[in-house]
Amino acid sequence: MQLVSFYRFTDLPDCDAWRDKLSARITNDFPELRGTILLAEEGVNAVLCGEEEQLEEIITMFHSDTRFADMEIKRFPVSQYVFKRMKIRCKPEIVSFRIDESLTDTPAATDLNTTEWNELMNEEDILVFDVRNAFEYNIGSFPDAINPQVERFSHLATYVDENKEELSSKKIAIYCTGGIRCEKIGKYMKKKGIEDVYQLQGGILKYLQEVQSNENLWEGECFVFDERIDVKKKDL
Repeated sequence: MQLVSFYRFTDLPDCDAWRDKLSARITNDFPELRGTILLAEEGVNAVLCGEEEQLEEIITMFHSDTRFADMEIKRFPVSQYVFKRMKIRCKPEIVSFRIDESLTDTPAATDLNTTEWNELMNEEDILVFDVRNAFEYNIGSFPDAINPQVERFSHLATYVDENKEELSSKKIAIYCTGGIRCEKIGKYMKKKGIEDVYQLQGGILKYLQEVQSNENLWEGECFVFDERIDVKKKDL
């Protein structure tokens, strides 16, 4: 059994059609699959759990569309289902940020792989910024990371607005669980004129999966939005 997660920000005006197509395919052919697929006009955000062959069929559906052809898929072994049911929904956003401004044409923060991330952590005068909520931060974080003390991701827009001057003068490294929140807040920072921003590609989960213990800088555990609650490096 496997857990897969993926997301892509892209113009998806046909999100309703995608919802119907996915619902029909999973209901008819793969009713054992569980997880969540969120669709919006800004793209897709999904995490699914089930047998590998069935998951690959759904991934192939996405990869066959040019908008998702090179979409990265993160795969993690699991011993049992970590979701109770399957949900496929169209929403206003694939990750809720609740701003009126469009970020579609704004570039994201610069991606760093795990090696590049560790190198950046060793530089002086780096501002490491946890873009998750305070609860998640308290479970685990990178050393000396700023905790913005927000209850919801959508509150970060106000934090950025109020601290724009300080953030603009720093080299900023942002991270989140799987990468999608970094993608959105990084775009927002760029939109506000904060240019020197770097994000951990694939998020904490990919970092824990790839980085050996003797080089791993993560402290604590990582909260996840399924029945595992939190994970450590040994779990991945």
